[in-house]
Amino acid sequence: MGGRKIGKSIEVFCCDEDIEFLGEFEGNDWAIVLDGDVEEIGNQISENVLFKEGKDCDSIKGVLVKNELYSKMKSILKKKMGNILNKNPSKKDIINPEFRSSLWIKKIDTLEEAIELTKLNEHGLSISIFDRNNKRALDLAKRLNFARTIINSDTLDINPLIPWGGIKKTSYGGAEYWVNKFVNKRLIEIKK
Repeated sequence: MGGRKIGKSIEVFCCDEDIEFLGEFEGNDWAIVLDGDVEEIGNQISENVLFKEGKDCDSIKGVLVKNELYSKMKSILKKKMGNILNKNPSKKDIINPEFRSSLWIKKIDTLEEAIELTKLNEHGLSISIFDRNNKRALDLAKRLNFARTIINSDTLDINPLIPWGGIKKTSYGGAEYWVNKFVNKRLIEIKK
């Protein structure tokens, strides 16, 4: 549906007209980078952000990067994305990024820090985890509150089993029929 303003206007219209609907609008998808080929991951994240100028519900808006990979990742993203990279995000940037090509990057020291930061995210459509250690990535995925977690690929890697609608502020359903029909499931993918 696009951004929150358009999504809310569609929601109001549907309510006024007694139209059943399931609305999915705006996103705040993130990536967590723990280990891997930093250049390849940086290229993939850049392509994701620049695709549709960041105006896609599953465009990555923020990256949490393990401390030892941060400098290299920041350099790669800066080269690919120029001035749209925010290297020092405020809490507002993290919670409510603009619905356009933009990306913030933040250094993390521990998995617990990453988990705590994801709790600030009011949206819940998708998150990517990049890690050579699939067990650690899978354990982390199980602790995050997102409808869809993708391991070792980005959030535009569409799978037909995607839980339609996301969770939290990402979407709102109308009638009970749609809630039952599109119950949020969790999907965890590992790309090889």
